[in-house]
Amino acid sequence: MEPRHDPQMQKRFDQAIVNFAAKTGISFNALSSGNIEILIKAFFPKSTPKVKGRHCSTISRHTTLEADKIRRDILSIILSAKETCFSFSFTSDMWRNLALDSFISLTQHFITENGEYIKLVPFCEFFGKRKHTGLNIKISLEDLMKALQLEDEKYEKNIVLDNASNNKCAIRLSPSLIGHWCANHTLALAVSDTMKADVMSIPVKKVSKKCKEVSRFVRGSEQRNNELKVACRKKEIKYRLPEKQMPVRWNSQEANINSVVRLRHALQFLMFNTAEGWDDEKLCLSVQEFKLGESMVKVLEPAKIATKQWEKDLTPSIHLVIPEVFNIQGSMEEFKKSTDKYVAGFAEELGKNVEKRFPNCATDSLQQKILRWIL
Repeated sequence: MEPRHDPQMQKRFDQAIVNFAAKTGISFNALSSGNIEILIKAFFPKSTPKVKGRHCSTISRHTTLEADKIRRDILSIILSAKETCFSFSFTSDMWRNLALDSFISLTQHFITENGEYIKLVPFCEFFGKRKHTGLNIKISLEDLMKALQLEDEKYEKNIVLDNASNNKCAIRLSPSLIGHWCANHTLALAVSDTMKADVMSIPVKKVSKKCKEVSRFVRGSEQRNNELKVACRKKEIKYRLPEKQMPVRWNSQEANINSVVRLRHALQFLMFNTAEGWDDEKLCLSVQEFKLGESMVKVLEPAKIATKQWEKDLTPSIHLVIPEVFNIQGSMEEFKKSTDKYVAGFAEELGKNVEKRFPNCATDSLQQKILRWIL
């Protein structure tokens, strides 16, 4: 006879807690015994629960053990792949959390002899209190390669980094690594350069700054948000809370400008009919500035499409760089012919900066690298 109580139930439950925390990012404290028992009792309403919650420190220890197991499995896959694969690709990034602790990650990509694309994340670890200098990044990358046992020169190691000066220095100091610069970061530099230009004597940066102030002004008060809702109903336009600008990516800047120009008629109504700060000069866009904002959103659309194509995670995307840059430049040529001077002017600036960052539609160097990998 089988026992009524499954002795492995608690073990499976503990494993499920670890997997759930890893999948959702929820805190260990939220899954600890004092909280998870609320859910456990729902499954055993009339009997003593067959499982129990664990303390958050116990969940942390279980997670560490599971992470070590997965890390050993990843290393086993890499060591096995080394027998038939002699070219590996990597992506690496660094960041700080809210506590200002630095971390470095390494993602590995390779194709098996059967043509299967493999993506693994062998490392995501504390960088330490060291400065983010090129030398320190180079030392960290070398240590990670040694841990993967890929320091031998017979293995070709291509690595994609953002094109910050410290990363470029790290690659110059690392003869065993072949560096490539992230196309999305390069495109972001082109857009950032364009934001510093003037179109029809209007500083593009000024329009962006005003849109940012509109978002901050509306989000800073429930009353102002309600006033905007009323104005949208009066002007028969769909209400949308203005997006916030984030300092990291230009996409949020475009989203903020797009959300503000959509509210143009409501904002103009509030500016002329409300005396509660809506007429402040730092957040009032003129008719010309609204037109430039609308033109910016329109012209940046091909760049947004390229960004989405390049940031694919589970499929290769390096072969999409040249076609998408070509599409961007083709769209800029069409926009330059527009009778709308704001569209034509912004497109001319963006096309010039894209060409500066991607000479000849990125064919000067990238095409040679792709052909070398194929051959």
